[in-house]
Amino acid sequence: MNIETIEVCGFPGVLKALRKPFKKEMRSTYNIDVFYGENTGLQDIITKSSTIRIHPEDIKLMSKLVKAGDEHSKALRGLIVYADFELPRYIWSEFDTYRIGKECLSSESTMHTILNEDITENNFDGIDDNISDMIIDQFIDAVDTIKQSQLPNKIKKLSIKSILPESYLQTRTLMLSYQALRRIYFQRRHHELPIWKSVCNWIKELPYSKELITIE
Repeated sequence: MNIETIEVCGFPGVLKALRKPFKKEMRSTYNIDVFYGENTGLQDIITKSSTIRIHPEDIKLMSKLVKAGDEHSKALRGLIVYADFELPRYIWSEFDTYRIGKECLSSESTMHTILNEDITENNFDGIDDNISDMIIDQFIDAVDTIKQSQLPNKIKKLSIKSILPESYLQTRTLMLSYQALRRIYFQRRHHELPIWKSVCNWIKELPYSKELITIE
């Protein structure tokens, strides 16, 4: 398994929203640089880059609201993490439990790639178990047999998918809010499946995780 953090964003907007109920401004300071791209013939391409210096008092207030509950820390919904998750299929079925604050932007497709890739033991979640290794080896042999058959490609794909082991690794690009990550952390940190613990360890490494996600 592997998790690659692509981007963490939203701090300027969240911190501006933080003190709105009291008609006060945030303590943090930020600036936005706007870049204008070349004219494509349809419209100009405009991108923005923000830099923020976060004030400790803003984080302190956010921590207080987080501990007060989701309804008080709703600004956390605006802190967004984009990441690539390479996880076995048996975890993805559990990940789908989380629907609020989580979006799957894209996923590797077995229908598009299963006939083209050279499947090896590296395509599976490593389990130090002789029976599991034997099953994976049998699957790889079966895939080779199916590929070499005279069956139509459509039938080959369906045949392979129908016997695909749950330990097969699949990468998805997810968009997750800090609020959703907080739910995942506290519901899965003591889970019996080791991969959930690895996901929770990744969460703990995110910016201000100690103050905004894992705080109790």
